[in-house]
Amino acid sequence: MLVARSVGFLVGALSGGVLSQRCLRHCDVWIAVSLLVAGAATAAVPWCQSLAPLGVLCCLDGWGKGVLAAGKHKISTNKQKN
Repeated sequence: MLVARSVGFLVGALSGGVLSQRCLRHCDVWIAVSLLVAGAATAAVPWCQSLAPLGVLCCLDGWGKGVLAAGKHKISTNKQKN
């Protein structure tokens, strides 16, 4: 499951970096969406009956955390410039 979360984090960081570069005004919306996805995935983990859905949820959790990492970096660098 650690591999699924890491792959999700990698994909989320890459997609979050692209989204934060292209959608500068809506970076906070992407952070909110990623937090909702990560929170929902984390909340649904206890009800998984097999490993396949658990892997998907871990991947979604990693994606949300990856987008969050890229978005918060973009917001913090924008605050330092102003």
